[in-house]
Amino acid sequence: MKQTKWVTVTLNPAIDLSATANGFAVNQVNTVQEEQRDAAGKGINVGRVLSDLGAQVTLTGFLGQNNSELFESMFKQRGLNNNFVMVAGTNRTNIKIHDSSGDTTDINFNGFAVTQDDIKLLHKRLLKLANTHQGFIFSGSLPSNLDPHIVVSWIKELKSLGKKVVLDSSKEMLRQGISAKPWMIKPNETEISELLGKPIVTVSEGAAAAMELVNQGIDNVLLSMGEKGLIWVNQKQVLLSTPPVLKPVSTVGAGDSVVAAFCWASQFNQPNKQLANATAMGALAVSQTGVGLSSQAELQAMLKRIEVKEYKA
Repeated sequence: MKQTKWVTVTLNPAIDLSATANGFAVNQVNTVQEEQRDAAGKGINVGRVLSDLGAQVTLTGFLGQNNSELFESMFKQRGLNNNFVMVAGTNRTNIKIHDSSGDTTDINFNGFAVTQDDIKLLHKRLLKLANTHQGFIFSGSLPSNLDPHIVVSWIKELKSLGKKVVLDSSKEMLRQGISAKPWMIKPNETEISELLGKPIVTVSEGAAAAMELVNQGIDNVLLSMGEKGLIWVNQKQVLLSTPPVLKPVSTVGAGDSVVAAFCWASQFNQPNKQLANATAMGALAVSQTGVGLSSQAELQAMLKRIEVKEYKA
């Protein structure tokens, strides 16, 4: 069994600030009971989980130099291979305010812009990494001035070099990105509904929608439907996994954990095991604050609570 070496590509990283403010309300002073700051961005989250699972992973993308210290400290602390292109400007901040009622309020800021020189440098770096890595995961949003067509061209180029390319994005990047026919995409219910222009609510609708995208040339569609389960569709099969009922603590990094575990477990060539690991890591993510795997024992315990079966409409 040869382990895939992965590259995660984060084009628009963020500092995630999670705060708990009981009784949160607008137009009044709110007191924060707990807070946590994390160097994040979807690709960085994926890289952290991949590393925790034991994968060989390199992190790249763009990183704003004005507030890079939290990121660089985390990379060093966790032993992550940092290959980011440093750019002028500030990494954005995403604030999530959690109330005791279970409601979450999101406040997202804008981040840096990139130059043509930044774009050319990252392109060269991706091609260099392709000499030593077999998988590339493009996750998250883009800087405001980065044309999605550029990322699509990178995906096509890496595919032409025989690489597994994953796209986990939304809106225009996802819409344009599927034209490159990536190895895998991982939309949720909202994203696939927007992409196909119709509501996707039930598991049967989700399975049909995922198959529609597979028929367009995407090898694997992993559709997250929350508590209804995780659907994996390719040309050979439709699998559905069901997570246990859990009290959610935070959804930050849940989808990223799913992507990381799915990619990591692809080395085993056992579909049920692959989907079970993806589901288990997603379930663990929503039951904790922060991103990552505490121990293999924790994962093994969760795996015992996951059911995977072939789905037939």
